[in-house]
Amino acid sequence: FEKVNGGLSDARNYGVKYAKGEYLIFVDSDDYIDVELLEKLNNVLNEEKYDIIRYSATTVFDDGTIVAKHHINDFSGSSTDAIKIITSNYLVEPTWLYAYNRKFYNKNKISFPKGMIHEDFGTTLLALSYAKSIRIIDYNGYYYVQRSNSIMSNSDYNKELVKTKDFFLHHLNNRKILSRNDNIGNKLLLNYSA
Repeated sequence: FEKVNGGLSDARNYGVKYAKGEYLIFVDSDDYIDVELLEKLNNVLNEEKYDIIRYSATTVFDDGTIVAKHHINDFSGSSTDAIKIITSNYLVEPTWLYAYNRKFYNKNKISFPKGMIHEDFGTTLLALSYAKSIRIIDYNGYYYVQRSNSIMSNSDYNKELVKTKDFFLHHLNNRKILSRNDNIGNKLLLNYSA
């Protein structure tokens, strides 16, 4: 499939529209996945089907040098308990750390907001709040490549202002959506989003 460049969120939404598989994963253009990630996910799904599976990442420089290996404890159970584990360690959860059941994803009308930075914050939290079953595996299946001129590492003041504004807009939108549904998972996410 090909389309005019409309940014990261637009490309992800376009890909989801044409996806046929049972699960969705997202890989950013500079990053890459472990050769065994899909097999590992398949093995987990042979045991039980989940709305969402979270795995871990290794941060690397452009040349492949490892910066850090990130870990999170294995878990299988209610989304409320999974949310407690996830939100106690991380501020912004990148969508590329997750495999989403495609039917669950589409049923809940999850999509990435176009033209904004921190689009993960605007979608990952909502997906977690909708999930009935979440599995966490401490498996470093994703390689997050750090580039010196990336949008997340650039210290240009104007870009920092845009990132901050977009982050705040996601926060307001999440609070509006999550406050409509009164459950424990949403209350946790509202606190986390504050």
